Amino acid sequence: MPRIRVHDLRHFAETATLSSKIPLAMASKTLRHSTLSTTTEIYGHLLKYIALDAVKAIETALAKADAA
Repeated sequence: MPRIRVHDLRHFAETATLSSKIPLAMASKTLRHSTLSTTTEIYGHLLKYIALDAVKAIETALAKADAA
C-alpha cells in the first residue's frame, strides 16, 4: 500500500468536490483558501472539465429553447 499523507486526503477531497459540480467558490471556502485564485492555481487542471460541462449545459438549454 502506498503511504498516504493528510495533505493527499485534502487534495482528494477537493478533487471529488469539484468533480461533483460543487461551485468553485464553495470549494475554496471549504478548503479555507484566502482567495479564489489560490484554489484556481492549485486545482485549475480540473476546471477544464467543469468548463466543458457548463458549455454542454448551455448547449442543451439553447436546443430546448429552440425546439419550443
